[in-house]
Amino acid sequence: MKRLFFLWIILLTLLPVIAKAETASEQYQRDLVDRLMYLRGQGARPLSLQEAGETPHCGTTLMFEASLNYRYLSDPYRSLARQLFGRPPLPDSSVSPRNHFRIHYTTTGPDSVYQPHVDLGDGRGGGPNGIPDYIDSVALIADSVYVFEVEHLGYMAPPSDEFYPAGGDSLYDIYVVNLGGGYYGATTRDEAIDGDPQRWTSFIELENDFSE
Repeated sequence: MKRLFFLWIILLTLLPVIAKAETASEQYQRDLVDRLMYLRGQGARPLSLQEAGETPHCGTTLMFEASLNYRYLSDPYRSLARQLFGRPPLPDSSVSPRNHFRIHYTTTGPDSVYQPHVDLGDGRGGGPNGIPDYIDSVALIADSVYVFEVEHLGYMAPPSDEFYPAGGDSLYDIYVVNLGGGYYGATTRDEAIDGDPQRWTSFIELENDFSE
């Protein structure tokens, strides 16, 4: 029994070394990057999704898969994946009414929000506020979900990301962008908190018009 116990200790000690030395197959690396590009609206539907007959709607699983396997990628796939992990560079933002979220958006280009010039009101009885109604709706819905999940159900609030430059302020960031066909959104883990591999900040990307 003791011998078996020590064998397990040795195996668990060696596993990180074994895993570190591995590199994912060329086919997997290419497919992973193709799927990431498709999620970000930058490429055609990958062959693997076509063969599987899948129409994915949530990109969170893919982003988590990519972050876990990033260490096993070789260049140039690692460089491409790193670019696809980044926060979208959107010029405008709006804070949600309850100050929980910062909604990032643009009114021009392929990432432009649905009906960018429609500004009838903020959804709370007020008049035009200089922000597209689509973004006001995202903000109101995000606050509503926060109230239900955190204040009513008692789930932990998402950790603040203000401790590093890309995080900006303490508000949770939502980016409204043009995602690949069929995707509604994705959550990406972003930065480890105090170096703890079990605690990460994150950000959300949401589809800009749901036209597909």
